[in-house]
Amino acid sequence: MNFASIRNRIIQSRYPNIKIFFIGFNKCGTTALHHLLMSSAIRSVHFEYRCRSVFRLKPRMRLVEGRTNNLALDIEQSLLRGWPSSALHSFTAFSDICFYSDAIQLESNRHFQQLDRLFPESYFILNDRDPERWIRSRVRHSKGTMLKRAMAYYGGSEADVCAIWRRDREEHNAAVLDYFQSNSRFLHFKIDSDPVEKLAAHLKPHFSLNLSAWRAVNVTTSQSLRPASAASDL
Repeated sequence: MNFASIRNRIIQSRYPNIKIFFIGFNKCGTTALHHLLMSSAIRSVHFEYRCRSVFRLKPRMRLVEGRTNNLALDIEQSLLRGWPSSALHSFTAFSDICFYSDAIQLESNRHFQQLDRLFPESYFILNDRDPERWIRSRVRHSKGTMLKRAMAYYGGSEADVCAIWRRDREEHNAAVLDYFQSNSRFLHFKIDSDPVEKLAAHLKPHFSLNLSAWRAVNVTTSQSLRPASAASDL
């Protein structure tokens, strides 16, 4: 076990309410970010998680062991109940906070203000990328099934859905940047242009990243992530 992993395990045990929320959209490097954090022994959840007995905290938070749970649905239900769910308590980092079907389209990253109030010492990262590349990646995601679900939900064409996604991204990013302006716990991280050292430096007060684990994962376009300039732990 390397220094980064040892330090992160200690920090997570000592400060369980310090979280890392990636509040950008899916197809903005979330799988690669999840892999990076998991490789650094940071308890990270990406899109969905499977319950185990270790995550049972209180009787009312107890979930079915072995059941797969969607993170976005979990957070939506948690905020409706008014208290953090088992997932929010048990994990440290959260990414790809979304759920898509013909009947429901959830972008639960929009709850950043509520999450900030629940966990005021946490880090918030707006993972972002070139908007047109992001649109193309979403259109191709999962062999086009994400697009088909969105078209069914909105009752529109591919062009209509892409216009909605552009608008939602623009409005969300503007709201995030306005809310977190001058907040030292916030970082706007552009996965297609910013070096990963920028993310490592932002998290360094509490977490260390194993930068050798930073690489493109689950890429649906020709874009590749910018490699780290150093392979050492920060």
